[in-house]
Amino acid sequence: MNNIYLLTTVLLVSLSQCLSQSYASLLSDTIKSIPFTENWDSQTFDTNNWSFPNSQGNWTILINEGDSAPCAAFTGLPSKSNYTYTLQSPWFDATGLICDSIYISFDLKLVGTNNTGNEKLSIFLEYDTVNNSVFLSKNIRNLPWKNYQILLPKVHGRIFRVQIVAYGEFSTNLSSWMIDNFSISKKCRRPNDFYAWGEPEQNQCRVVMTWSPPDCTNPDLIEFIFDNGCPDTQYGGVSDEIWLGNYFPINQYSVYSGTILDFKLYITSIMSDTLKIDVFDENRVLLGSSQKFSCQNTYWDTIPVSPIQFTGPFYVMLKFIHGDGTFLAVDKGQFYKQNLSWIKDHDTWQLTSTYVGHYADSIICLMRVTAEISGKKIVLTTGDSTILLGYNVFKKDQGQSNFTKINQTLVTDTTFYDWLTSWISTYAVTAVYENCEYDLSNYHSIHMEGDCYSSLSDNNKTPFSLYPNPASDYVGVKCGVSIEQIKLYDMFGILMKEKQNIHEDFTEIPVDNLTTGIYFIVLTTRDGTGVKKLIISR
Repeated sequence: MNNIYLLTTVLLVSLSQCLSQSYASLLSDTIKSIPFTENWDSQTFDTNNWSFPNSQGNWTILINEGDSAPCAAFTGLPSKSNYTYTLQSPWFDATGLICDSIYISFDLKLVGTNNTGNEKLSIFLEYDTVNNSVFLSKNIRNLPWKNYQILLPKVHGRIFRVQIVAYGEFSTNLSSWMIDNFSISKKCRRPNDFYAWGEPEQNQCRVVMTWSPPDCTNPDLIEFIFDNGCPDTQYGGVSDEIWLGNYFPINQYSVYSGTILDFKLYITSIMSDTLKIDVFDENRVLLGSSQKFSCQNTYWDTIPVSPIQFTGPFYVMLKFIHGDGTFLAVDKGQFYKQNLSWIKDHDTWQLTSTYVGHYADSIICLMRVTAEISGKKIVLTTGDSTILLGYNVFKKDQGQSNFTKINQTLVTDTTFYDWLTSWISTYAVTAVYENCEYDLSNYHSIHMEGDCYSSLSDNNKTPFSLYPNPASDYVGVKCGVSIEQIKLYDMFGILMKEKQNIHEDFTEIPVDNLTTGIYFIVLTTRDGTGVKKLIISR
């Protein structure tokens, strides 16, 4: 086996330069986990690593104000003109929260002296060198204490922080912006595609419920990062048929599928080398490759690629085709102990930590992948704090105000059965996670409008047919006897359409103004009543 990777001198990059190059290089004790709460009871900004990028300005802690006291505040005095002062949160780690909904919550109060509308308070999210505004308030009028809860976009799978920015023309137009009870929280995803229907069985009505696991259809582009942004050493190839790269264990707790759009490499020195990037699946089968290229920049260089489809984890391997002068930066940051860096020497794969005994420890190559997650992330039963354990099923009969859990043990399948005990019953299903609270706001419900009871009580004397079913524009109703009345209910038992005095054995009902979903047709004849399920689909 050829010895083709050379350990070079440590790069002379200062810590301050590293921090500006990548937020991921922050010390771990300054990165906060989610959930996070700040009420400033410590009466200082230092406790949870709040900071001021340029100057603290008029940001302070008001000991005797708050909801309840104390609180953070930007005050009008001393007087400032054409000012901008930022209160900056610590970094928050959402790298393992691809599938959770992440929220910011805070209480805000404004006491103004001259309501001009020119003094403003904005909240920005900072991630991947992007600043995204999520909130804006102006001094149009005084505001009493009010709670705001905002769903944070595009922070899933990232490290991010919050910037609370006070800015305007004259600070003396206000007495103070006050902020209290700041928090970052996560909310579990609920099950999807919940359906319930009744089936006559043994002179009873059996309710069948099905659903699909919580999904994480994420339209955002995600950059998979396992380095800390700061190169410690560099490695270069001096032979053909040699690859150096990282394993991306992106389904450690979940299953991803998507499309790789580009790569980023941290190059420390360049020559006219010919390089190529190959992507292999977990079984080391080639998924796709970039075109041959030569790096143009030292520092981060973006390598475009024709879309490469993937499912689950993959390897990204930089192939040295010709050359001996291009070096790829590597680090020994927080992820290096996971042994993610590999060498492929012709057809032989080996961890860098064991390759020819050259390395005393493993490394991480400074390479990143931008991908569009196109499929579902299914939470599995091993892993982090959002492990899906199973489901609970709840029921509320007509006249009852509260739901009752009806499963004796946690449901691990996505199908459940029950016996209908009321003319109208509402069913709900919730997802239960290892360390994630849930409530009955995370449910889908359906009212069973006598689906089985109508057929049972009438001994099926009123059979009828629906076509087309599923329907989109209209549905035809055909019965063996004259139809007197038809009622169409949605799945919540709400009457949506009604047709009286039909006196024909066939009629049509327009449904083009109904939304996609499940409905129930209740048909009445001189012989009795029948019920059928109708699906509206477009």
